[in-house]
Amino acid sequence: HFNLPSWPSPKLVARLDQSLLAAIARLRPPYTLHLKGGLLLGLLHDSPRVTSDIDLTARISPCKGIDVETESVLNHILPEPVAMFRHVGAQAKVGGIRIGPKKFATNI
Repeated sequence: HFNLPSWPSPKLVARLDQSLLAAIARLRPPYTLHLKGGLLLGLLHDSPRVTSDIDLTARISPCKGIDVETESVLNHILPEPVAMFRHVGAQAKVGGIRIGPKKFATNI
């Protein structure tokens, strides 16, 4: 989830989304991340809809502390792409990690 003090143009938000996704991809996690939600729909259908969150799902074997570890790693890398845009007060952070109801599903 990223917070912007004043809402920039949809084009700038799309560039920020792409930068955040690229930063997450550079982590090369040992599991597959599945993009979902409004951002996915916008990318697939070239929609002008603006979203302030990136919804991902990962299928991993649950283990103690995986949520805290994942949040820590993501919160460490997310500020860099946001800082490149020099939008005063902008920030990106993990809004939440939830162990899903399905066996071995984790929503990020």
